[in-house]
Amino acid sequence: MAANLEQASRLQTAFTLHRAALYAYARRRTSTVEDAEEAVSATYLTAWRRVDVMPTEPETRRWLYAVIRRSLANQRRANCRFHTLQSRLGRQRESATLDESDSPVNAALAQLRPGDREVLRLSSWERLSYVEASEILHCSPNAYAIRLHRARIALRVALTDPAANLTQ
Repeated sequence: MAANLEQASRLQTAFTLHRAALYAYARRRTSTVEDAEEAVSATYLTAWRRVDVMPTEPETRRWLYAVIRRSLANQRRANCRFHTLQSRLGRQRESATLDESDSPVNAALAQLRPGDREVLRLSSWERLSYVEASEILHCSPNAYAIRLHRARIALRVALTDPAANLTQ
């Protein structure tokens, strides 16, 4: 119990003494206030988790600077991964839009009931297993298989007879 109080006191002292300096350090190295605040928060979270190895004053400040430096590096890597993924998804969305426009399959899908369209998309576009798709649709795998079978028949009819009315 006494050890926990001592650790809490050390962490409180480190926060009080070094928060402003760490924030300034992070702010000079980030583009937004939010990123700087996130880095400082991550630093103190690490300090809280590792308070048992956190050095005592005056070494605490150097230790916290090392921690925030690594926090900022992690943040930069995460942001880079996020922007790369966002860019890749944007390119996929553009190519999907170009590929799907005015296709006979899309025209046939538009004739189907929404439930049939969703079953076909989960199977063909999302490549989900019967078990995965049935969980999403809140039905049994067997019920999903039956729905998929019926939707495929409806799609086949819509592809061969564009005038068919299948939305009922």
